[in-house]
Amino acid sequence: MIFELLGFSLQQKMVARLYLPTTLLIAAAFVVSVVGNIFYDRFMASKILSGLGEMIANGVHWLSILLLCLSVLSCGYATFRLWKWDKNEDSEICHVCGGITTVKNGRFGEYLKCFACGKIRSCY
Repeated sequence: MIFELLGFSLQQKMVARLYLPTTLLIAAAFVVSVVGNIFYDRFMASKILSGLGEMIANGVHWLSILLLCLSVLSCGYATFRLWKWDKNEDSEICHVCGGITTVKNGRFGEYLKCFACGKIRSCY
């Protein structure tokens, strides 16, 4: 994985995996904004499609704001989980490295996956 190539420790891997959704949402907001502006410029050059260009500009504006708001919520949730883990109040921690775990549904029922080391164990 890329984390091993960069020489990340287990805690750095955990933090990177926790904040990955936040980073992706911010990148998506940027891409939507850039692509929307390109389409807006192209549509405004045409007399027939200028109304559609205005609608695209308005939609892109609101979609970018929505994505940025979701990234703030995601960042807050990740920070809250990290804070609870740091205070040892997290209910489920990894049995191998002590990292934050997340519950996932799999073929054989629910299981826990660690954000730090990536180990998987059954919930029961």
